[in-house]
Amino acid sequence: MAVERKPVSTRTRFEVFKRDRFACVYCGRTPPAVTLHCDHVLAVANGGTNAIHNLATSCADCNLGKSSKPLESVPETTSIVMADQMERAIQVKKYNQWLKKQRTDAERICNELGAIWWNNWKPDAEKNHWTWGDHPKRSVMLFLKRMPSEKVSEALDIALGRMGDGDQCKAFKYFCAVCWNMIREVEGTKDA
Repeated sequence: MAVERKPVSTRTRFEVFKRDRFACVYCGRTPPAVTLHCDHVLAVANGGTNAIHNLATSCADCNLGKSSKPLESVPETTSIVMADQMERAIQVKKYNQWLKKQRTDAERICNELGAIWWNNWKPDAEKNHWTWGDHPKRSVMLFLKRMPSEKVSEALDIALGRMGDGDQCKAFKYFCAVCWNMIREVEGTKDA
């Protein structure tokens, strides 16, 4: 005996497509590469209804290929998919906030180290007008990513103690060499 099939309303079909992000839940393809159908997870011939929880977005190939055969593995429920997407969105937001804080903290520390550097060379100069140049700032920011700020500060103290009244360019190169040696020590210890 044939089961009478009621058409899925246009509104319901669109809600299913939106819920499934306009992608086939079986193969993942999207328009315009495919035409989407509103598939009955439990086929009408097997007692399925037009209830939204029994409908899934399917491309024409997957829907017509499936026919009224039951699925071996039913796609994840919409609530599971949505919960996963919401969790991912929250994690991305929190991760971006963390990265921004890390960057802000590193820039603050970089500027503090720069003020120490500047005061060594120009102790009577106006502190508010000082900034690192692009290259030195990139170097200091890289060192702050690779090792704790205390170690970068220690390297700065070593360089200033050794070359504090000499050539500023040579002193900065020496500071960089001290930092790289510290980084190698730490990374060498980790590998051992």
